[in-house]
Amino acid sequence: MSKLFHTKNQHYVSQFYLRNFSEDERSLKKVVLSSGKVFETSSIRGECSKDYFYGSDGYVERLLGCIEEDCAEYFRDAIRFNQDKDKIPNKMRCGFAAFATLQFMRTKKNNDFFANTDKEHNKILANLYERDYGPDSIPEELREKDYSTLSQTAVYSAIMLYPALNDL
Repeated sequence: MSKLFHTKNQHYVSQFYLRNFSEDERSLKKVVLSSGKVFETSSIRGECSKDYFYGSDGYVERLLGCIEEDCAEYFRDAIRFNQDKDKIPNKMRCGFAAFATLQFMRTKKNNDFFANTDKEHNKILANLYERDYGPDSIPEELREKDYSTLSQTAVYSAIMLYPALNDL
């Protein structure tokens, strides 16, 4: 069995981003839209996260951490200098665009979408193999497996685009 990566609680919304909406940088006020229930304090550490959301090897989590450091700096500068949107430098604009793209790709909704799409695709292919060649012919990679971290490919693609977008 492979050793699990030490960061178990992995965020699909960056903690640095959430801290921008906090009065004490540790907690948020939260409203559960489905019930209307209000929580006056909810720890940022536990919000918008899931155990091993990006897998247990830590690769995606470490890449995201590096990008978040850059993005956090852009956000701090924009807030600190209270920059007029027309005076934001192009490099910073590109950094915000890259962050928004990456954030969109790493949400729980997209994770579920990509996992379900891949699962359905593999089911179709497995059925074709079984129909044409018999049940023993189905390749291992098409058999039932855990699809919960398959969006790593989508997130990884967005991570790879980050330097290009940031250097526009």
